[in-house]
Amino acid sequence: ASPIFGTILSNTFNTALKKELPTQLVAAMDKMPENIKSVFSNPQALIDSKAQSALKLMFAKYGSVGETLYTQFIQAIKSSLAQGVQRLFLFGLIFAGLTLVSALLLKEIPLKRDEFYKEQARSNSDGIGS
Repeated sequence: ASPIFGTILSNTFNTALKKELPTQLVAAMDKMPENIKSVFSNPQALIDSKAQSALKLMFAKYGSVGETLYTQFIQAIKSSLAQGVQRLFLFGLIFAGLTLVSALLLKEIPLKRDEFYKEQARSNSDGIGS
């Protein structure tokens, strides 16, 4: 279930981030190199404080507008991650509910107590006596 949940979070994050980013920020990101653009689609890298410092430096190149763009970008990340986690919990709840229902519908089979040992002793005594 973990890879499925990771995929749900990543896909929801990327979709929501594209919707959350202001057009001015998208235009600024289009001017960035491809290796830097790939960082934007990785939520783990964006949470890291070192990555945030590097991003802040990149946005600082745009002057006072860069600071505003950086703030908008971080807000878009927070919102996108929140949407991703919300969807992740929804799918987790559905998965847990289905698991509970399937567990309740399982056929109950009584556990063997000492019958196993009696059968084992009988089969051993039958093998020795022959």
